[in-house]
Amino acid sequence: MSITPLSKVLVLGGTSEGKAMVNRLLDYGVPVVYSIAGLVRTPEFKQSATLCEIIDGGFSSYGGLAEYLNTHSIVGVCDATHPFAKNISATAWKTCSELGIPYWRFQRSEWPKQPKDDWQDFTHWPPLLNSISLGKTVFFSAGQLNDECLQWLLAHPHQQIKHLWRTAVEPKSPLPDNLIAVKAIGPFTFESERQLFTEHKVDVLVTKNSGGEATIAKIQVARELGLPVLMLARPTPVPENVCYDDLNKLAMLIISQLKLNHMMQVH
Repeated sequence: MSITPLSKVLVLGGTSEGKAMVNRLLDYGVPVVYSIAGLVRTPEFKQSATLCEIIDGGFSSYGGLAEYLNTHSIVGVCDATHPFAKNISATAWKTCSELGIPYWRFQRSEWPKQPKDDWQDFTHWPPLLNSISLGKTVFFSAGQLNDECLQWLLAHPHQQIKHLWRTAVEPKSPLPDNLIAVKAIGPFTFESERQLFTEHKVDVLVTKNSGGEATIAKIQVARELGLPVLMLARPTPVPENVCYDDLNKLAMLIISQLKLNHMMQVH
């Protein structure tokens, strides 16, 4: 099975699922363009006779996503970005809808709350931050530290408490005096997370409900230690009917839809 030489599927990635989707499509002879942006590492894909082009840094240099889709023979877009990459997903879905190009969103399952979990769920940062008890050491494990979190830290300069923030890259600007940055990229083990919690005397975990296995250990450690978790809920940037949570089934759906649309030929 192969796709016509100039026709390609664009996979928006930067996640383990994005890389897995590329490999599945390559297995079926589908030429792929894999797009990453931000802090992720450039992937290496397994050897394949089928082409995989990698774009790093978005589509502004191509005149925007719509221009890229129109001029690079893209016949479908699989969005496998992070669950909280809402702007990317919203733009991709809107652009595909306007151009009449198929769009599929892979959405990994959320972490389910278990009976022993002490979770509070929030949809926005301000109420989450306002719920933090002063005098507690907070582990911020929610990606890049946004302005709201920084303002909260600056507003509560406790002399004896050093909060913790895990980051994938070195901070570009000076941190508040009450914050320690730990540079690390997952996946993380239960043992390493437990050591981190213990070493920094963490009292509260602040995180996003990203789901997946790579960073679930922090949830498991908080559960074991009986610590409260302040959980930020996911955004919903695209309609539910274009979202799928089974990678293999989605890959087969993409293949089937491309064949149905006469975009692929069986040899």
